[in-house]
Amino acid sequence: MRREKFSLSLSRFALGSFAAGATCSCFGTLTIDVTIGTLEAVNFSFPGLPAFDIVQFSAPLPDNPKEWAVTSLKIPDHLSLSFTTTPTPGSLVGFEGGNITRAHITNLQTNRLVYLNFSGSIAPVPEPSSLVSLGTGLIGLAGTMRRKLRFER
Repeated sequence: MRREKFSLSLSRFALGSFAAGATCSCFGTLTIDVTIGTLEAVNFSFPGLPAFDIVQFSAPLPDNPKEWAVTSLKIPDHLSLSFTTTPTPGSLVGFEGGNITRAHITNLQTNRLVYLNFSGSIAPVPEPSSLVSLGTGLIGLAGTMRRKLRFER
């Protein structure tokens, strides 16, 4: 089992009121077991709303099996998100990232859109251990270079 985190970036997210074309950017994370292809956790934050942190539904889209759909409910608001999957269309096995194709949040009490999205992306988040290994390697390289320069004098 190999769990990986992916960052979610939504740009040009229009406010449901569409007042004067108001837009904002929103961010979040997806935790996916890329070995068996399951979405295990979500965490999406939007201005003025509680965080969406529970996966309600996660599966390929019935009308477009090349895309993946995710829904999350934080009463009274409902998040619906779909995205392309790479390298295998319609599967999270070996998932490497994708593009958000649709996203919206609906208030279930008023049945009105709170947010509507037209673009975004999903990209891998570097693992902390990978960053530590990289940092250790760079420090070792700097030490070796320093020692080499000292002996050349």
